[in-house]
Amino acid sequence: MAACLIVQAALLFWRLDLLPAWGDEYFTLDTSRQPLAKIAAIVRGDIHPPLYYILVHYWMQLPGPASLLVKARAFSGVWALASTVLLHRLWCRDARFVLLWSLSPCLILYGRMGRSYTLQLFLGCLALYWGMSLVRDPRRRVALWMYSASAALLLYTHYLPALAIILAVASFLFYRRAWIALAAPLAIMTLAYAPWLIDMQAAFGRVLHADPYAGISRCRSLWARACRPGSRSAGCCSRRRWRLCCGAL
Repeated sequence: MAACLIVQAALLFWRLDLLPAWGDEYFTLDTSRQPLAKIAAIVRGDIHPPLYYILVHYWMQLPGPASLLVKARAFSGVWALASTVLLHRLWCRDARFVLLWSLSPCLILYGRMGRSYTLQLFLGCLALYWGMSLVRDPRRRVALWMYSASAALLLYTHYLPALAIILAVASFLFYRRAWIALAAPLAIMTLAYAPWLIDMQAAFGRVLHADPYAGISRCRSLWARACRPGSRSAGCCSRRRWRLCCGAL
């Protein structure tokens, strides 16, 4: 494990200034250098939660001669290493897996970017581990609290991985009819996330109406028109719906 971490660290932190910054990294740098109140205001107008940018804000204030871009990328590298340790401790101790994971080109690529990817990875692995522990034993209070805390932190980092894990764990708990284990974490996460719930709803609205995702809204309106009762026969309506499904696929 120690050898894998040394090799992975060398790959993650070597020449972090080798590639120029790209668009999303510029957003990280411009946002994270602002005061905390302004960071919250900026990300409220965007589609991201604030936790990553707040952490990078404090990370950039650490002493050192490195540029802000290198510091932001090094922050991602730290979380990539932490994810490797977490996976080894909680998920898989097979040396072959750890070696392949440490040398993963995808992990190295995204671990060298000044974005929240590796922080999402760390919190996602943590939330999924404790969520699965809660599914196995719904009466385990430590799992309930740890799952609630890690999932809430993941929600403050990025919406999509957090919602995916929360829905998956909730589905399993619903299937097992573990009602307390299902309701308690959702209540805790809702309370913890209450200051940002409205902003999350607004972010989803902006995403659905953005150019890359506008097709979702158009498909929804086309589906509604296809299913609207009218003069056309049911068979024709059915064919239109099938054409829409095939087009969506």
